[in-house]
Amino acid sequence: MKIKALVINFSLLLFFILGPAVALTFYKSIKNIFKNPEDNIFYLSRHLEKSEVENILTMLKNPVIYQYKSFTSWEPKPIKNELMNIQGKYNTRKSLNENLENSNWFFGGSTMFGIGAVDNKTIPSNYASITNEEVMNFGREDWNSRQSLNKLINLMGDGLKPKRIIFYDAVNDIRHQCSNLTKNEKIPFHGRETVFRDYIYKGESDFLSSFFISSNNFLQKFSKYIVSPYRHLIIKLYRSGIVKTNPYKPAEELSCTNNPIRANLVAKHLVNNWFVAYQIAKSKNASFLAILQPNTFTSNSGNFKDPSFERFSYLKSNFDAVYPEIRKEMRNSCNYDRDFCQSLIDGSQWLEGSEEEYLDFCHVTGRGNFIISKKLNQEILKNNINKISK
Repeated sequence: MKIKALVINFSLLLFFILGPAVALTFYKSIKNIFKNPEDNIFYLSRHLEKSEVENILTMLKNPVIYQYKSFTSWEPKPIKNELMNIQGKYNTRKSLNENLENSNWFFGGSTMFGIGAVDNKTIPSNYASITNEEVMNFGREDWNSRQSLNKLINLMGDGLKPKRIIFYDAVNDIRHQCSNLTKNEKIPFHGRETVFRDYIYKGESDFLSSFFISSNNFLQKFSKYIVSPYRHLIIKLYRSGIVKTNPYKPAEELSCTNNPIRANLVAKHLVNNWFVAYQIAKSKNASFLAILQPNTFTSNSGNFKDPSFERFSYLKSNFDAVYPEIRKEMRNSCNYDRDFCQSLIDGSQWLEGSEEEYLDFCHVTGRGNFIISKKLNQEILKNNINKISK
């Protein structure tokens, strides 16, 4: 009888401890099954044509699948449909006037890849349309400048030769390396390093061995799992307005805000990655450009009236801290390589800060991609010489 009561009491204890966490896990799984694709995009500009909105939602219903790849960390699998095609030897996004050899190679993150744009409306495709030159789009979702540099090295190893190499960076370098979630990580790294590391660790040890080898790690994860439903509830309360505060403000200050040493280190690594890419281009007798990426924080953000943009406000202090450091490193490069210095373009204010040009704080509409491509062509036509703003 005592044993039975003990078992019942123990079962009830487990239920009250684990029940909420298990229920939350089940709820999230069900929610993902019925999730509206529109929830995945932060903002659909009211200035977009209906057909453009429909194209974006259709692409979200058929997302790109990524797989692990040595040196670049992740690469997309092939995809083929009327709006988006990823194909060829390097699984690149299809562009107008596409050609691998002796063409303009574009590198960058998801904005260069073309999130929210069909194949013929990405930055490389717009550039090809404006200039009638051949292009290749090596942009990848969530890549920072180091991953693009590694991709360039891989292409050089295959004996390929570009006409021009264009890097378009800053947003992912900042988001990865200034995130409060990775503030204790050493630069350089990308935002998924801890995920990969944890996954590898799980694959090497079973539940019991991981418990004995690193009980602290297990207890940390277990405690996080237990408190997850309560954390979820608090966030819901914040966002519903029951708790009066900014629902988008992170629990801890971002790691580059009020931290000039880290902000400068992020900037130095970015400009150094550009410098190595420039040296590679120079060795192949190809021209090189690096563009400091525009975003709503460097544009006239006062024009953004839609409340959807407010969700990104917590990032602003990070960008305000790092962008001046990047500009400083760009100017400093004139002291050691004048040609490299003249290859650096401050495009941070290329977009005028209009809602017509942005889907969220960095991804842009087809109109935005066209403006960027036009500005890029103007810079190339004036021999890549650009005054870096203070």
